[in-house]
Amino acid sequence: MKIPYLKRVVLAGGVSWLALCGPAFATLQEALDALKEQDYIFAMEEFTRLADKEENAEARYYIGRMYEQGTGVQQDELKALEFYQQAADQGSASAALKVGNAYYNGKGKEKDYKEAFKWYKKAADQNNYPAQYNLGLMLEEGLGVKEDILKSFEYYKKSADQGYAPAQMALGRMYLKGLGTPQDFSQAIFWYKLAADQGNIKAQMNLANLYANTSIRGLPFNIIGAHIYYNLISAYGTSPLKEEAAAKRNELMQKMKNEEVMAAQTRAQKWKKKTREESLPSFVRSTTLLEEASGSSVGAKKEQQEEEKEEITITVQTDVQELIVAAGISRRTLNKAVREDNFQPIVDALKEKADAGERVAQLALADVYLLGQGLDPNPEEAFKIYSKIIEENNDPIAFSRLAPMYCEGMGVNPDLVECYKFMLLAKKYADEASLPSISESIQMLDENLDKSIRDDGKKLADEWGAEKEEEEPAKKKGFFGMFGGSDEDDAITKPEEEETSEEQEKNEDEEVPAENDKNKNDVKENEESAKVTEKDVKEKVEAKKEEESEKKVDAKKEEEAKKKAEAKKKEEAKKKAEAKKKEEAKKKAEAKKKEEAKKKAEAKKKEEAKKKTEAKKKEKAKKKEEEDIVDIFSDL
Repeated sequence: MKIPYLKRVVLAGGVSWLALCGPAFATLQEALDALKEQDYIFAMEEFTRLADKEENAEARYYIGRMYEQGTGVQQDELKALEFYQQAADQGSASAALKVGNAYYNGKGKEKDYKEAFKWYKKAADQNNYPAQYNLGLMLEEGLGVKEDILKSFEYYKKSADQGYAPAQMALGRMYLKGLGTPQDFSQAIFWYKLAADQGNIKAQMNLANLYANTSIRGLPFNIIGAHIYYNLISAYGTSPLKEEAAAKRNELMQKMKNEEVMAAQTRAQKWKKKTREESLPSFVRSTTLLEEASGSSVGAKKEQQEEEKEEITITVQTDVQELIVAAGISRRTLNKAVREDNFQPIVDALKEKADAGERVAQLALADVYLLGQGLDPNPEEAFKIYSKIIEENNDPIAFSRLAPMYCEGMGVNPDLVECYKFMLLAKKYADEASLPSISESIQMLDENLDKSIRDDGKKLADEWGAEKEEEEPAKKKGFFGMFGGSDEDDAITKPEEEETSEEQEKNEDEEVPAENDKNKNDVKENEESAKVTEKDVKEKVEAKKEEESEKKVDAKKEEEAKKKAEAKKKEEAKKKAEAKKKEEAKKKAEAKKKEEAKKKAEAKKKEEAKKKTEAKKKEKAKKKEEEDIVDIFSDL
């Protein structure tokens, strides 16, 4: 049969697929992905093409960013501003923000608050939250526009509602002082806390001060909350707030019970900086953010549960990185592997889990081999793993991965009949979330494969289903038909990144999945074997914790020594500067005295000369008068 010209595209699941079409160009998202992956040549080429051929304003904006940051091109801020201006003229909100910044700061443009306000307004009208915050600030201060505290509050609110920490802090201040809105201490605390939990040090200090305040009526006194944020600032803040917070924390401890101090320290250690998306008011209100102010521990328990557990719904479209996390690899480990472009530690960890029969780990490992994520592609090994999975379970993800491998001949000889068969099987056993993607792929195959191929593939798929049903009449269950037990057993638990309880370590090490064809004796032997190693594992975990704790202490000591040395240098430099300043002042004073003495001497000299001249005149006048008298007597 004649196979039509095919090209490779990427499915949502991260695995390449085949589609009938001619050459295609990258989309803006693909260019952005290339930029993120530091493929600057491809990114610049596609941004330029999109900007020139399709008049894409966002592409033009990103060209400006590349020039501004010097990524892939020589840094040129003026050239960047040219692209920002062009993109802004085309309607890009991000570019309008940049142009506004240029006018506001007087960089690349003549400083002009009115022009800055105009461009910020263009961006803000498109819901750009930094621009909305900037407008709020300019309206509050009356920069380039008439001061309007009510409108200022409105723009701060729009920005804060999108999770922007500076705007949330500004909103907290306005509620606290009653600026542009009635005074409301509970709202002030709400907004300060949203900004504080994003790591905004000033918001943390303001929040801690409010929690510790006992003099203002209406403020909820929360000594534990105050200690937490003072502690965070003293650990992560900068001078002089760092020292101020440490002093206030120590002072507060004198008023606290031992159990309160322990509770505050524990919560500070578990504190994690939140993202902007996690700080959206609409997102956090349902979790009763102000529980802490009322002394409730429900919020803390819920936060702890969320830290201990991350549930990921796995579908055909789940990408390889989410599968890796779902398999129990922490995001911190994954991010490190991506940064270092070294996935061998990930592969080793996934192999161990896959050998123990964990299906998600098997899928993730196969995807890594297939895509060559951080290592050379190995489609043959991926094919073996997918095949092993479908032998044991009717797994729609494995089916959907095998289909394009047969179409493209990746790790196996090309076979369009097998390709169509496995895609039909993927649809048959898919969950509701995976069906749209699989149906779209089947439609694409229906449009491009001969009827005879489709008929043969359908026949094989029907035979596969009949054989599996005879062998395992009650096998299919749950989400994929790949997990045993209840939905609760299917929940995926993310290992904690910093501190894991002894009980969790114990449970994780005891968790040895039983295969479907194992008998009860095998399961019992696995459980007893796990219990034997519990003590060793516990000791290793404790030793590792102790080692990490010592490293943190050493690192902290080095950091403190370094800061002390820097502070000493600054103090010495300050003293030298002050001494030099005093010396210069002394010299100026002496020079001034000399100048004044000189002026006095000259004035005195002039005065004496003047007196001599006047005396001489008087003497001359007197002589003349005497001569006149003599002449009169002579005449007589």
